[in-house]
Amino acid sequence: MINLHIGKAILWGAITIIIGMAAGNLLYLNPWCRRLFNSYHGHPSMKSVEAFGGEKKWVMLMTASGIYIGFLQVAFFCMMIPLLPQTWLLRGIVFGLLIWGLRSVPEAFNQWLLFTYPNPLILVQLVNTFIGTVLFFGIPYSFFVEKMGIIKTLTSGGPS
Repeated sequence: MINLHIGKAILWGAITIIIGMAAGNLLYLNPWCRRLFNSYHGHPSMKSVEAFGGEKKWVMLMTASGIYIGFLQVAFFCMMIPLLPQTWLLRGIVFGLLIWGLRSVPEAFNQWLLFTYPNPLILVQLVNTFIGTVLFFGIPYSFFVEKMGIIKTLTSGGPS
């Protein structure tokens, strides 16, 4: 049985989401990625930000989506704590890999299988989501759960 400080779980989850979103922006907006994505500008599989009413609306949609997914991950993490390894670092790595494997890998496979989305962009997406999910969500949130007193009690645990 797990007993959590819900307010702390939400607060540190929000902080982790901000960290993850900032890291994601750095990963996708670095000069190499920008050049790669710009080289596919006009590709039939690529939507322009104008399709969403301009860059401001596109950024708002991406931000809302990121926040929604982030809080789903926080809730899932809190439910999974008893089944995850007991050390915060291993717990964060395992959880990040689990989310990446359940979300990003199938999405990339479907893009490759069903659409004409360019393969180099699929690969960049896989690498960036791996880095973001493991290093900038799983590990930091697991650290916060451990160090900020989010868990009140945990009477059963996963593997060590």
